Amino acid sequence: MTESTQNTTVRGARGGRRSGAGRPASYREPLVRKTVTLPISYVEQLTTFGAGNLSDGIRSLVELAYTRNGKPWFSPPRMDP
Repeated sequence: MTESTQNTTVRGARGGRRSGAGRPASYREPLVRKTVTLPISYVEQLTTFGAGNLSDGIRSLVELAYTRNGKPWFSPPRMDP
């Protein structure tokens, strides 16, 4: 409930941060927001590869990429339990 007192608004105890609230993390490490410039054809293919999500398509491509020697290009960081 909201009360107005001399041009100030006081709100009840609704909203705000709560432990356990929100979407669960999909990765073990924090994600960083960056801006990239890609040709339209790359965006279309990566979006398709990511099942409609461009970021997922890029992450999947990175995880599946190999070097010319046949070794994985990306080695995920070790996370000891």
